[in-house]
Amino acid sequence: MIENNTQINAVTIPTDVSSLSDSELMKLTGQLDNTSQEGSVLSRLSINYQTEDENDNPLPRGQFTLKVDGDSVYAKTATFRPFMRMFAYSYWDNNEEVFTSSVQRPSLGDQFPDSHGGYKCGKLSREQLEALAESDPQRVIQSSIKCNQVMYGVADMEGKKSDGKDVSLKQIPCVLYAKGVNYIPMSTTLKSLATQKKPMIRNNLLLSTKKQKSGGNTFFAMDIKIGESVAMSEQDTVLLKEFAAVTKSVNEGVMEKHRTAVKQQTKDGDHSLAIELDE
Repeated sequence: MIENNTQINAVTIPTDVSSLSDSELMKLTGQLDNTSQEGSVLSRLSINYQTEDENDNPLPRGQFTLKVDGDSVYAKTATFRPFMRMFAYSYWDNNEEVFTSSVQRPSLGDQFPDSHGGYKCGKLSREQLEALAESDPQRVIQSSIKCNQVMYGVADMEGKKSDGKDVSLKQIPCVLYAKGVNYIPMSTTLKSLATQKKPMIRNNLLLSTKKQKSGGNTFFAMDIKIGESVAMSEQDTVLLKEFAAVTKSVNEGVMEKHRTAVKQQTKDGDHSLAIELDE
């Protein structure tokens, strides 16, 4: 049953993280995807696309933003130390204005039940997608289903609020979603650290953005460089456990919606069958 798999795949943080080998630490925190295949309460570190705030103050597009104590801070660069990487799927249906999300898992080889009662938000395999006709509307839907690398960690930023006030942020727990154009740069960086046998939790990532254009669209992609190494502290172990608790809470919320949707689909199926029998 899915519920049992959810429990089996839950991330459990040992009391003494320092006793783990580097490879065990990388596996535990999701830096390695150990398969044959390749919504949280935390503040979100993201790239800003808004041009002004609710008070009509101009905002810097393309800069990193992080909300702390109710105020958004903006900066051209950010330092991010990743503690944990999880994978998740998401889909926004423009027609129905419904958001679907999957559970978060440490490996792409895991199961991904979603809040709509399906799996992977309906994402097809590469073979299934290639089998679709070019005119099939499902191709448009598939392009909108995103696979996210959900990165939990801490961020440092030297930035400004929308009113221009300088702000210095240090070691702020947050979540960063690496998807779309930012998926491969993040994945490549973590693989590079793994090749060097360096657990990501002990390394800072230096983040900046690059302006890019595709047709009439302008977007910003992350540029990621590996920074200096950092020794783990007792507080880091506490924070790692808190991140694990966040993922557990997120997954429980998704699974509750998943089970409700499955029950509704079963009822709808039974109702349709009853109609067919009556006919």
